[in-house]
Formats: sequence, C-alpha cells, structure tokens
Amino acid sequence: MTDKIHMPYEDEFADYLQNVDGLAAKTVKRHITNAVDFVYYMSAHGYEVDPDCDAEELPMDDSLLMRGGEFLGMYFSYFLPRKAFATPDSLRQSAGSVKKLYKFLLYKGVVTDEVCSEILDEIKEDTQFWMEECDW
Repeated sequence: MTDKIHMPYEDEFADYLQNVDGLAAKTVKRHITNAVDFVYYMSAHGYEVDPDCDAEELPMDDSLLMRGGEFLGMYFSYFLPRKAFATPDSLRQSAGSVKKLYKFLLYKGVVTDEVCSEILDEIKEDTQFWMEECDW
C-alpha cells in the first residue's frame, strides 16, 4: 500500500476550486492531481535547482511554493513530455492546474503578487512552445 502524497493546502485548494471557481468535482479532482504532481516534482528535484540544498528533497512548505517559477521550464518542457509521457493536451491541462494553484495561493496570501504574476506570465508565454515540444 502506498501513501497518498499531500501537498500543502490541498483540501483548501479543492474547496476553493469548487466554491470560488464553481468547478465540478471531476474537474476539481483533475486540478488537484496535476497540482500535487507539480509540487511533488518541486520537492523531489529541488536539489537540482539549488546546489546549496543539502537534502535530495525540499520540504513541502510555503518556501517551496514561493520557488515555483524555478521549476516550470524543466517540468513542462522535459519532465512531463519525456518522463510522464504527457500529450500536448494533458500538458496544457496541467499548466492550467498550476495557474489555478498559484491564483489560489495568492488569494490565500501564501505567495506574493510578484511570484504569482511571474508564474502566470511564464505559463502564458511558454505553454504553446511546451506543447509543440511535447508533440514529437
């Protein structure tokens, strides 16, 4: 039996998607799964981004969430298409989930407006490129 990975604020994010964004339960579940995958990737690969990191895993906490922009390129251009066998459509959906996650984190006050804006802008600017790279 494997333990389910929980990201910080997972239950609150689900409530936000359902009650604030008005999304259906099935859509909420997809966004949660995609967001958890991204946060887990950040935690498991943080040492590759930060050479001063002593451990192979960073704690799943607010400081990790603030660093989300550092992971977008590798996650969407390399990890999803080559390791998770994402399709252009599933990559686009995952990018949408990460956008929703960071809008929620801004709403909750976990990340700053600057962090959220940078992440949303990068996703907006690069999603088409990532999708084209994914379609090989």
